[in-house]
Amino acid sequence: MKTHSRQNPLARAWRTARDEGWWSLIDSMIPDWLPRVHAHLPSGFSSMEDILRWLERHNKYEVYSFDVFDTLLRRRIDPPELIKALAAEYLSARLVQHGINISQVEILAQRKRCEEILLQEALSKGRDADYRLDDVMTETLKALSADSVVDSREAVSYEIELEKKAAQPMPGAVAALSYLKSAGKRVICMSDSYLSANQMAAIFEHQNLMKYIDKLYVSSEIGKRKSTGRLFQHVLETEGSKLVHIGDNYTSDYIIPKRLGIKALRLNTTSEQARKRKLRKLRAGKNKMDYVNAIVRSDAREGSELHRIGYAILGPALTVFVHNVAERARKDDIEALFFIARDGYALKKIYEILQNNIYANASLPPGKYMCLSRFPVRLASAQKFAYSELRRAAEKYGGKRVSLKDILNSYGFQSEQFASIAQRYRIDVTEPIDYKAHDGKLRAFLEDSVFQETIEAGASSARRLLREYLASIGFFGRHNVGFVDANVEGLTQSLLAQAFAKDKDYPTVHGYYLNVQGLDKRRRSSNIDLSQVKGLVSDWRRDSYDKQEPFLRLGILVELFSHPNHGVTVGYKNVDGKIVPVFRKTPQETQYSLTSQGLQGMLAYARDYSSYYSLHNYKCDELLENMKSNVRSWAPFPPKRDAEALKSLFMTSDWPQEVNTPLVKQITVKDIVTVRGLVQKARESLWPEATLALAPAPRASRLIFKAATCSIKVIERCHIRASMNCS
Repeated sequence: MKTHSRQNPLARAWRTARDEGWWSLIDSMIPDWLPRVHAHLPSGFSSMEDILRWLERHNKYEVYSFDVFDTLLRRRIDPPELIKALAAEYLSARLVQHGINISQVEILAQRKRCEEILLQEALSKGRDADYRLDDVMTETLKALSADSVVDSREAVSYEIELEKKAAQPMPGAVAALSYLKSAGKRVICMSDSYLSANQMAAIFEHQNLMKYIDKLYVSSEIGKRKSTGRLFQHVLETEGSKLVHIGDNYTSDYIIPKRLGIKALRLNTTSEQARKRKLRKLRAGKNKMDYVNAIVRSDAREGSELHRIGYAILGPALTVFVHNVAERARKDDIEALFFIARDGYALKKIYEILQNNIYANASLPPGKYMCLSRFPVRLASAQKFAYSELRRAAEKYGGKRVSLKDILNSYGFQSEQFASIAQRYRIDVTEPIDYKAHDGKLRAFLEDSVFQETIEAGASSARRLLREYLASIGFFGRHNVGFVDANVEGLTQSLLAQAFAKDKDYPTVHGYYLNVQGLDKRRRSSNIDLSQVKGLVSDWRRDSYDKQEPFLRLGILVELFSHPNHGVTVGYKNVDGKIVPVFRKTPQETQYSLTSQGLQGMLAYARDYSSYYSLHNYKCDELLENMKSNVRSWAPFPPKRDAEALKSLFMTSDWPQEVNTPLVKQITVKDIVTVRGLVQKARESLWPEATLALAPAPRASRLIFKAATCSIKVIERCHIRASMNCS
């Protein structure tokens, strides 16, 4: 059966070195009885791409045989026994539903005993030591006295689904298989496995690879294994001797077929071995989120730099956040979740992805997109516009000189409505407010009965339209609902409750937010109720500013990348009997062609996370702290690559007036030398750390900026103390 060529030994050595590398030539000189030496040599082919090049040069064979796992397919998890552990965990949970408390450890131990019994039975019948998954599950459930509660076919089906999700094509495998099929070659697979041929075919089909494979030879069905050589003998009798076999196991896929005269190629990928070592290390590490990311991430996801940031940075943070929202909503008996415009758009999309995958067989409250903002809510909640309210509203502009027109517009009023009243008190609504010169006139204007009636009429109309809109999306008439948003102070939720305080159909509202930002002292002492406002990731009530700051940076990115292509909600109107939101476009929408790339990256990560969630046993609340730890590591020291991708973007702030602020600014050598330019540019950007990352000398720039800001703070404190002493 052997087919030795009579070519010159030197020529044969040259061919081996050329086709399979010099290490393979050295490997062939080492005796077979030193398997450990062979196993550690980097001989063979380092990738499927190298295998393909060999196939293109050697297409004289009629049949090309492949090992399955670690050759054509690789698993997202390692070691492979984790599949059994995850299946046992599922089985334990199913038994608990029927009042049978058997741990995952007990199930695994019983399964191992059943496997050993089945191996002995196979040997007693003259078969190679092997067993079938179906028989293992049947016997395990019988041994646990649970076969009347859980059907073994359900347990088998779940484990096969795990195998489908865990498997992915080895890099280069599709190209090699496609070439062989295009060349008209017969492709078969051989595997020592407890899976049946149909089960393995289902795994290949899930990866869209079965169309390349003509036949599957599986040891559990044939009763013969590669490791004994009997499966190769069976295949030779069936397929003929013009056969080449490709696999990763040195003994089973290389030495044994060579002894039988079969041309054997060993796939020995150091990159794959490194990937497995990394998986084991991550699984044993403390950061569970890093392990989850290594499992779920797909190789072919990277597109643009903004897509990558959405996938690798924002995607994990938002997906884990929304997953925790879903679990909190279930515990709080929430009847519906309302995702607040505009960054609620991405959060709702992620929620739907989780709902369709992780919660496909469970119930979650429906998620609805709510076009809501502080503009219509402030107007609807307005009762009386007093002088104190004017002063508080003016303070929101950060010391800038503002006019009555600015403040009235921020509430949703048009200044033209008050032109005649203002003229009566000799007030120009377009001029900056001068409290010293016009204090008496301002008070008289604000106390004017016509002015207050106009305010009340506008607030009443806004409240009516807002209620009709909220009723149309199913908000009123429920007992418990939830708001979901990225960055809040809890003010909108509180003002909404004030606006409808007397409405018996107004539900209890739970706020689930990524960040709950700090309120100023006046608001803290006011009657704003924050008892139902929860910052799941960051909250000023429990986190120090240093802990909260990285998430404020993250929140800016969320607002930038998460919105759909519509403006901010400023009110509502009746169109043919239907209440619809009124939007005001902002400059931020002009960047949508860029920011949507980040949005698509976030949603791509959410799809991968939910698709492969069953490949680990971590609950979403276990991942929350690790996710936060990753954000704390990234936001203060963003890589230059990330900062570079974001430097053309800006954020539009619509409150109290529209302002565009760049996310990142470019620092020059001159800025570093003068220091003042460095400090100014970093302070003017929304993300100073990313601005410093783009500096010609990032580390030095950070030190200079830190020293300069500390000096500025000291000087400011000295000025404050001096002014206090003078007074």
